[in-house]
Amino acid sequence: MLYDWSYLQGAPATCLLSNDCTLVTTMIREPSDFYANYPIFAYMKKVLTVFLLAYLAVSILCSCTGMHSKLIGIESLMADHPDSALAELKKIDTLKLVSNATKAKYSLLHTMALDRNGIDTTNYSLLTNAVIYYDKHGPVSDKVKTSYYQGRLYFNNKEYGAALKSFLKALELSEAVDDNWIKGMICSLIAITHNENHNNADELKYHRMARDFFVLNGNPKYIDNSTFLLALACHNNKMFKEADSLYSCIPQNSPHYPSAILFRASNEISRPEPNAEKAVKYFKTASQLYSPFTVDLLYQYAYALTLQSDNKAANSLVSRLESYPQDAKTYWWRYMIATANKNTKQALDNLEHYSNSANEYINTALSQSSYKAETDYYSTLARQSEQKMLRNRMLLIISILFTVILVLLVKAVYQKRLLDVLHQKDSLEQSYYNLQGIISKLKKEQEDVQSTEQRAKELQSSYISMYRAQYASIGLFVHKDLSRSVLPVHIEEYVGQIIHDIEAGDTNPALFESRINRDLDNVLEKLKHDFPGFSPDNVRFLSYVFAGLKNSSIAVIMQESQTAISTRKSRLKKQILNSDTPNKELYEMLLA
Repeated sequence: MLYDWSYLQGAPATCLLSNDCTLVTTMIREPSDFYANYPIFAYMKKVLTVFLLAYLAVSILCSCTGMHSKLIGIESLMADHPDSALAELKKIDTLKLVSNATKAKYSLLHTMALDRNGIDTTNYSLLTNAVIYYDKHGPVSDKVKTSYYQGRLYFNNKEYGAALKSFLKALELSEAVDDNWIKGMICSLIAITHNENHNNADELKYHRMARDFFVLNGNPKYIDNSTFLLALACHNNKMFKEADSLYSCIPQNSPHYPSAILFRASNEISRPEPNAEKAVKYFKTASQLYSPFTVDLLYQYAYALTLQSDNKAANSLVSRLESYPQDAKTYWWRYMIATANKNTKQALDNLEHYSNSANEYINTALSQSSYKAETDYYSTLARQSEQKMLRNRMLLIISILFTVILVLLVKAVYQKRLLDVLHQKDSLEQSYYNLQGIISKLKKEQEDVQSTEQRAKELQSSYISMYRAQYASIGLFVHKDLSRSVLPVHIEEYVGQIIHDIEAGDTNPALFESRINRDLDNVLEKLKHDFPGFSPDNVRFLSYVFAGLKNSSIAVIMQESQTAISTRKSRLKKQILNSDTPNKELYEMLLA
């Protein structure tokens, strides 16, 4: 009998011819009707389907296993042959990366290879697959590397707060792995990030940790590098003796040796009692080794030559540096050179430039203060994370046990209402987790607000201290002839205007009071509101105290004895500080 399989394409009927050529017509409307008449074909279809599915699963598994093995082989090249590892990664067709695990591994290795080959990238998408996958899956070693290289991407984008967060997370995770190299790299990058944030103390702390890890690792290359960076951190913290000792540990065959000689010279000239002879010796050796001189270091070289009375060489070097951009550091060394040459006018000019540039540097440092606050927060978080984890696990276990017992009791009594009870259990657990999440967010926001408020108070206190110190000096010029001073013209005009406002106090006290209100958060208007009983003379007296003028200067201005001034100041201070006003904290800072 001949069969027509056209029903598989949806034909309405099949015509069959018998052996005696008699026409037989059979209507088959559905494939199931056919299989019902011929069970062997239904069985064959099931077997074929199972076989195809098994073949497909084995193929995918073999493909993933082969790709994973290949990626592991590439990872083994990363330490000694990063260029070869990058070349092999470029040969891989990313469309053949089927599983999330292989995609994550490729993402991590690609980022590592770029970094190891000195290719700084700011493309966050490189690491996306690794970040998503290793957040919940994979070995701890890959989690550590992912957090570390995520921090590198943030660092390259100058997002130092986010970089610190990733590095500290990587350091916390690294406690569970036996890899001193990655621990050293993490600590080293944390220290470098602190240096970018002008946080010298923490820079020193983490460079010490990095060097300890690299010593345990035993690779001379990284030991030399970490020793050099630790020496720089000691120099930044004015620990010149320890810095010099560390520089001397770097062998002559190290690539860091020329820089170490150069900074040994800087060390000698930066000490409280500089050793010009040794500094010049090191500078000359560094020059012969083609060390990487900066403009700042060249000015230090010129200063050392000046102290050695080699003015010809020093002046020649300074003249060549005139065309380069100047900053606070270079102006300082120019001031030191002029002072050593006893050139008062030039020294004052450079000191003025240094002061202006230093103010810009201070503003930059203060702008980084939020990163310091964030660093402190994440450091605290890293220390407490393990305790929090254990506590949360215990709470979760207790909650689950309590819930299970409750459900079992309810089930025994109210069997028919089991589904409602289970639904209530799920809602209870969900509410518990939601509540924990809200508490965590509120706690973080509270800590951030408290940190910001504390930093604002510290900045305000620093500003008031510097402001009052300035006025303490200006007060010495009251009723003096300013034309005999050596102040630059614009500074003399600035000081002269302030003294004019002070001396006008007898006839027009509003001049100086308006200046104090403008500079010190409207403090005198607040004082008048908080203490309406104070006489105008007392308000005028307190304006001089708040500004920072010394008792001797106030005595000259108000034509009273210093004893009377001291007594009056003590009395008013006691009255103000014993009061309960909303501005008490501001008064305390101004009366310190």
